[in-house]
Amino acid sequence: MVARPAAGQTGTAQAKVIPAVSVIAPVAGPRVVNLLKLIEPQRDTFTGNWRLHREESTLLLSSDGTQHARLNIPYAPPEEYDFRVEFTRTGGDNCMSQMFTHKNPCALILFGWKGKVSGFQLVKNQFADRNLTSVHGLVTENGQLHTSEVRVRRHYIEAWLDGAMIIHYDTDGADLGSKDWTIDTPLGVGSQMSPTTFEAIELTEISGVGHSLR
Repeated sequence: MVARPAAGQTGTAQAKVIPAVSVIAPVAGPRVVNLLKLIEPQRDTFTGNWRLHREESTLLLSSDGTQHARLNIPYAPPEEYDFRVEFTRTGGDNCMSQMFTHKNPCALILFGWKGKVSGFQLVKNQFADRNLTSVHGLVTENGQLHTSEVRVRRHYIEAWLDGAMIIHYDTDGADLGSKDWTIDTPLGVGSQMSPTTFEAIELTEISGVGHSLR
């Protein structure tokens, strides 16, 4: 806007300078992928009997009491990611498993060996009850909701249970392996003779971008 001299006055008009406003677009956060919505039990079951069902408006995935019930998740994660599930054991007295990949396939076992041991399996070709990641004393009851998260980074893996870190293990993935929990895809969930219901299964991409396998 240009300021004009008042009547009877002389002078040079002065421009009113309006400072520029810097607009910075908010930085988008990591992409969160709802893996539960990708699952089709008739196509993705590896072992056991799995079903999708609804309770009110909530989509649920449930396993049966099969030994080493396993389900493929049709998604390939990026190099670094967080793999999160919300689960409730509804019967039995054994474990829930999250199968993941960090160069090699591996699994997080929670409440295994009849509730006595949790840990990553395999590590240096050792089962979770014998390797450096073994955790004892975690307690659960049937009907209790838990949140489990596997965090995969270039140089370590972590397990978090109900908001607390229970395992940190430094590895580039070369010493990881899988036994009893092998599947056809990089990610999966399972249960051991203990029917389990999953209320959420999701992945947060930390570095890189993953993709659906179909």
